[in-house]
Amino acid sequence: MSKNRHAVKRIAHVSLLITLAIVIRNLSYSFYIGSIMATRISFSGIFTRMAAILFGPVYGGLASGIQDIIGYLIKPEGPFIPWLTLTAIIGGVVAGFLWRWTGKADSIKAGRCYLLFFACIGLIGGINLLVLSVWPDSFWGRVLDGIGKNKDLAASGLVVFAGIGFALYLFNLLIKRLNSKWQVNEQFFRVLLAVGVAGLLVTTLNTWILQIVFPELAAIDFLVFLIPRLIKEAFVVLVQAYLITFLLSIYNRYFVVEPVPSR
Repeated sequence: MSKNRHAVKRIAHVSLLITLAIVIRNLSYSFYIGSIMATRISFSGIFTRMAAILFGPVYGGLASGIQDIIGYLIKPEGPFIPWLTLTAIIGGVVAGFLWRWTGKADSIKAGRCYLLFFACIGLIGGINLLVLSVWPDSFWGRVLDGIGKNKDLAASGLVVFAGIGFALYLFNLLIKRLNSKWQVNEQFFRVLLAVGVAGLLVTTLNTWILQIVFPELAAIDFLVFLIPRLIKEAFVVLVQAYLITFLLSIYNRYFVVEPVPSR
């Protein structure tokens, strides 16, 4: 009886997360190339990724797929592409798997890797900014210029992105000092890895699929189309990871006796 009750509770929680994801999806903002939606900025992934982290890869994949289908039925944007639903499911499965896989990760080493990652991102953005300012006619300057108005994202955008990453790290340390019981600092790096890898993987696969489905997009160089989408996804992932970390802390505190399992 207790197992049945536990299963019902789990399904109820996943259903609630899917509902919240659908509501947030309807508040998303889309960018178009002509009449084709090229990318969408949405934070609905907060709740589908929470399903993956809380209940595992299978529930994460189901939540992502159901959210994608119902969300499209409520607010269709262009033709329905089942391959995009498949990549959404893959993203949920990958996020849940990575969360379990990093269960024994050392938080100190994870923090150092986090800082190194954003230092590299900031360095790349700084180099791109320097190239565009000083050597615009160089090979790399022409490559950056080829992505059009999105070249600013690849330069100053990456610098800002790195700055946000460092700011969140410092804010993490402050939260840790004020309330160490929430363990926000330790979980944030794991959440960022799980959500980040899944998000960037889905974005890359979706870019390839969109170029196959729409001839207008196929005319655009793959990297020129992919780079701005990855940068925008990186900003969304950073915000998502931090919000998920806080929501997990609240969930652990008020909805379960034991904290979210590490593996």
